[in-house]
Amino acid sequence: MSNYVKINFDGAWKKDSHLAGLGVVARDAIRSFCGGLATSFHCNLALVAEVAAGLCALKFALNHNFTDIILETYSKILVEGVKGGGKNGVWAIQPLLDEFKKISVCFRSVLWSWVPRNLNRVAHKAAAIGIKAEQLESWAVRPPVSCGSFTI
Repeated sequence: MSNYVKINFDGAWKKDSHLAGLGVVARDAIRSFCGGLATSFHCNLALVAEVAAGLCALKFALNHNFTDIILETYSKILVEGVKGGGKNGVWAIQPLLDEFKKISVCFRSVLWSWVPRNLNRVAHKAAAIGIKAEQLESWAVRPPVSCGSFTI
C-alpha cells in the first residue's frame, strides 16, 4: 500500500444553526502531510455533513491527482452505504452516494474504511475549523497548529 494516500474526513454539525464544518486531511504511506482543508456547509442532518465531507475528500483527491486513495471516516452508516449494504438512513444520502460512484471512476483505486473516532480526530479538528470558516481554508504544506499531531 505504499502508493496510497490516506484521507481522513469528518463533518461537524450544529443543529441549531444547520451549519456544518467539513474537514479533510491527507497523508501518504509514511504519514507525511499531503494537504488538507476546512470549509463550512449548510445542511439539516449530521449524516449529510459526514457525507458532504466524504464528497469533499474525493474532490480534494481528484484535484491533487492522487490515483490510489484510502478514505477513512468513523461514520459506519456512510461506509456501509458506499459499500451498498447500509439500511439506516442511507435513503437520505443516496444522491450523494451516487455522486461518489461517478467521481470514484476517476481513480485507479478507492478504498473506504471505518475507523474509531479517536483515529479520526485530526479530521474532526479540521471540521471544527470549518464551522468557523468564512471561506475555504486550504493547507498545502503544513496544517494549522490547532489540528494537533499528524502521526496517527
